[in-house]
Amino acid sequence: TESPSSSNTVYSWSIVAPTDINAFGVASNQAVTVSTSSVLVANAQTVLRTKLTATIAPLGASSNRARTATDDLANLTLTVNDAYGAEFKSVKFLLSGAALPASGNITLDLVDNDTGVSATSTTVSVNTATSTGITLTLPTPFLITQGLQKIYKVRANSSSYSNVANTSDSFSLQVVNAADLQWQTQGLPESLGLETKSVPLTSTVSYE
Repeated sequence: TESPSSSNTVYSWSIVAPTDINAFGVASNQAVTVSTSSVLVANAQTVLRTKLTATIAPLGASSNRARTATDDLANLTLTVNDAYGAEFKSVKFLLSGAALPASGNITLDLVDNDTGVSATSTTVSVNTATSTGITLTLPTPFLITQGLQKIYKVRANSSSYSNVANTSDSFSLQVVNAADLQWQTQGLPESLGLETKSVPLTSTVSYE
């Protein structure tokens, strides 16, 4: 029996001996002898107490965008399964695009959409942001109640981003790997990621 508090637990079942199987003929309804040379083992199944999913989408104009000191680039929307609460911990974005400055540092803020207050901010070199990514980690995991959503705005200062004449300069945020977004089941310390099939997540805007 599964404990109500268990999460991220792997289960599998097996049939050890042929005598564990009772089979009958479809037409005759007579007992059938079953033979097998090895233990039959089903694929392992991982059971979570809840699940967090994520989407990212451009916020505001996605093209011919003006560069500003307070540029809300995208909405990161986190949705928690009805089964139980989840706590959001961190997200890593890989940056790309012609709008990025050639050198120096770049800062991203994760702004709480409900309060308008920055939940966390990180500054890294442009080289790091475009090669290994920029990670935004909340000081304390944020609890999202089961069945509800939480939205964060991804904010940058784009006023000094590259501006090539007579061309559109793009800027992309990408959650590349499932483990790039970290969360945990409510009240449990073990870090979990997104489903592998749900990534990558990408948001792209372009500047005038």
